[in-house]
Amino acid sequence: MAACGVLLLLMFAALAGRLAYLMLARGETLAAQATQQMSRSLDYYQYARGDIMDRNGRAITYRREPCLVLIPAMLDDIAQLAATLSDLLSLDEALTLSRLEAVKRQLLAPHVFKTGLSLSEAEVLRTAELPGVLVLTLAARYGHEGVAAHIIGQVQVGEKADIMVGVSGIEGQYQEDLVGRFDDKVVSWVDAKGRLSSSDWHVYAPQHRLRQDVWLTLDLDYQQIAERALAAHEGACVILDPHTGDILAASSTPGFDPYGWQPLATTDTLVNKAFSSYPPASTFKILLALAAAERGLPEALEGFCCTGSAQIGDSHTINCWNRSGHGSLDLAHALAGSCNCYFATLGWEMGGDTLSRYLKQCGLEDQHIIGYNAPVGTSLQFNAWVSGDVANVSIGENGVRLTPLQVAQLIAITANGGYAVNPRLTQAVYDQNGRIVLEVAAEAPRRVVSEKSALAVADMMRLVVLQGTLKSLQNTLLPLAAKSGTSEGAGVWCAGFAPYKPGDSHAARWAIAVYVADGRAGGQEAAAVMKKVVNDLALLEGLAE
Repeated sequence: MAACGVLLLLMFAALAGRLAYLMLARGETLAAQATQQMSRSLDYYQYARGDIMDRNGRAITYRREPCLVLIPAMLDDIAQLAATLSDLLSLDEALTLSRLEAVKRQLLAPHVFKTGLSLSEAEVLRTAELPGVLVLTLAARYGHEGVAAHIIGQVQVGEKADIMVGVSGIEGQYQEDLVGRFDDKVVSWVDAKGRLSSSDWHVYAPQHRLRQDVWLTLDLDYQQIAERALAAHEGACVILDPHTGDILAASSTPGFDPYGWQPLATTDTLVNKAFSSYPPASTFKILLALAAAERGLPEALEGFCCTGSAQIGDSHTINCWNRSGHGSLDLAHALAGSCNCYFATLGWEMGGDTLSRYLKQCGLEDQHIIGYNAPVGTSLQFNAWVSGDVANVSIGENGVRLTPLQVAQLIAITANGGYAVNPRLTQAVYDQNGRIVLEVAAEAPRRVVSEKSALAVADMMRLVVLQGTLKSLQNTLLPLAAKSGTSEGAGVWCAGFAPYKPGDSHAARWAIAVYVADGRAGGQEAAAVMKKVVNDLALLEGLAE
């Protein structure tokens, strides 16, 4: 009997010791586990990634909007749910079902199924009261507007299902900086089977936050202006600071849905046209004008007369777009009238090797963007000693290809008094405390032509607006100097700078290049986009005259 008493005492002592250990040593851990078992949470910010910000610290990613959230354990007939959701939200039923099947395999983890719900869609879903289907206001990674989609890029599920990996654009290039975020979560209680015991969701803000954000040179307002102006066309629009080289906007259309709900509009929708190369057409004549102004007009072109065609070298004849001819021309009026005969002759007189040298001197031989991995390629591919090759290059056709960004760089030289700028897209990476983790410094502009030559060509570009092919831009809210371009079956252009002020190389605020792939004439579609961009910028900044 005494032995039994001793044994019971030992058992109670062991149990008491175990309880003491659990309460004192592991109490906090076990309490956290119990809480986790009784609750379900998801990131308030979709995906555990840092923000991508504009130059002024405004978030381009994470737009707060109604989102469709699913609780997998509460979903019943997913085939019926797929039919219902596709009907309510105008989604592809097969794609919806496929995604629902993947969500169902996640068991208890809440899942952000669809972002960017309209107010009417959100109300319809709330009213439907579908089991396991909730509408919550969250910070969606990509807003329904799809701002700067080509630059921001996309993410996809990594090898670990709970990690999203950047695969393109800023998301891909700065993956190591953006990945990982310890921030606000949305929490609700559930029962033992993972079912919601309450419809209340609460935002839980941790005491310690952790993330890194990438700051770009883009201005969110400028980007939206460029995208709105270009929305009706396929093409690109770049707005460049002509004094620093910072890319203030870079729009490419058509846009795309980063989540993959909508089919791609064209086969090259995912291509960023702002950084892709095309024949620059007559905008390339600006380079020849700079070279001619810098070298002094060749004697052979004094008193030049355009009759509608011209003999280049010994074996090549080029026709002017004005088949009846422009008559007697100097350089300024040849640029205003975009005379092909004049510039083909000028290019041949200066020599193909001179064109190559000036292109390289102006930083346009290939594309380089500070803080961004952009496509690169040789801009010129022609035989400098073949008259036909030189003639075609001189009018911006076969043998030369530039990106809209490079055309904007060319415009900047005329706007800032003769300096080549180095485009920059990323400013820095900051941690959650605002400290710089990575600084992406701008590069100093370098003089490539004299201020006199740059100002002379700027005046010629103003003449294009006053008397030449861009008279439709005479009544913009700010004075504009520009040049149009119409390629032979490869798109149309309008490129220029504003505001224009005679003799002032500091007045210009924006160098702008517009490329419209589906246009008929640069003086029409591309010029209309340019006009809207300049007017909207003027109104935004309170500069309208």
